[in-house]
Amino acid sequence: MPFIFEQDDFRFHRIQEATETQSNAVIFAMRDISGSMGAEKKYLSRALLFWLVEYLRHLYEKVEIRFIVHHTEARMVNEEDFFKLGESGGTYCASAFELANNLIDAEYPPNAWNIYAFLFSDGDDFDPNRTVAEIGKMLAKGVNMVGYAKVGISYSGDPLDKMSSLLTALKEAFPLERSSIAGGLGILRGERDFPLLCAVVQGKDHILPVLREFLRKERWRHE
Repeated sequence: MPFIFEQDDFRFHRIQEATETQSNAVIFAMRDISGSMGAEKKYLSRALLFWLVEYLRHLYEKVEIRFIVHHTEARMVNEEDFFKLGESGGTYCASAFELANNLIDAEYPPNAWNIYAFLFSDGDDFDPNRTVAEIGKMLAKGVNMVGYAKVGISYSGDPLDKMSSLLTALKEAFPLERSSIAGGLGILRGERDFPLLCAVVQGKDHILPVLREFLRKERWRHE
């Protein structure tokens, strides 16, 4: 296991369902490692991405996972480093999507691959409009799912009333609707034919609900 879990974390294995094995999939697992990502934010992003990767590995016969970390620049790393790295510096989330888009164009044609991209960051993006543009390019390629979670904030009330620069830009650019808010968890989701979902994740109790949202079949799985 690439990082240490607490005992309670093992309850999240219940997200697994009986599924029919499919063919090829590539997962772009992207994590913000900038200076603003403190210990709690790192934990939440690592836990969410770990379980997403594990689930999709069980679903497809062939799964390739490209681990991408970023601050102002993005780079690919191995799985062990992906779950351990933490660095200083600013945040350009677009750099991760640019790298993923380049890899799709070079290696993963959407007509041959099921494509998933998940980014976890605190949302302090220095250029959110550039990130929105890269996400738009990815969605236009016909990918299965793009997921973004803003992690590790703490305040009462509706978390979508205090969105980060990136969430605000995404809401303005794409047709996203608010979902029900419970316990400080906020969801912005596209319709079935628009596979973009954003979440505000404030603590460990939100991990399972967010995983269920990201992995809901009727939204992210091609028929």
